[in-house]
Amino acid sequence: MRRWLFVAIMSALTAACAGLRVEHDYDTSINFQPLDTYAWQPRNEADGSLLDSRIRSAVDRELAAKGHRKVPADKADYFVSYRYTVAGEDEPNRVSTSVGVGGGSRGTFGGIGINIGLGRDREESILGIDMIHPVTGKLLWRGVARQRPLTQSDPADTTANVNETVAAILGEFPPGQAASR
Repeated sequence: MRRWLFVAIMSALTAACAGLRVEHDYDTSINFQPLDTYAWQPRNEADGSLLDSRIRSAVDRELAAKGHRKVPADKADYFVSYRYTVAGEDEPNRVSTSVGVGGGSRGTFGGIGINIGLGRDREESILGIDMIHPVTGKLLWRGVARQRPLTQSDPADTTANVNETVAAILGEFPPGQAASR
């Protein structure tokens, strides 16, 4: 019984640790202090999906909370762009066997164990937000989050996931001002 409890606890801890992972990188030669106006980077095609709207709204809200203003593209200090992908990864079937023999206070005992793991698909989503120089197109700052897919069966859950992920990514933007909220 203790063994099953231990396995259950370890599984729960492993699942908790497999959550949101965020990374940031930026051009250290840039002074981010005067950059306070932005526009979405113009694209050839509009996504128009509900997820696109949620991500854009969350980014706009987070940047506004940091004092950044959305302006027309020709007046922006920087452009904002994002990319969202979901990658699936198949885990192979796992089969392992073990044999154990030991001695106890009541004599010897032994056992044979066979563990057959079932393969499963594991999906990971990647949301990357970029800040780009509007004239040169040079990347100024990038934040990336990796986690389970943002979309859920409930639209409210999807919106909450998007908001949490965008807040985590933009938590370190602009560099050196993470606690400015």
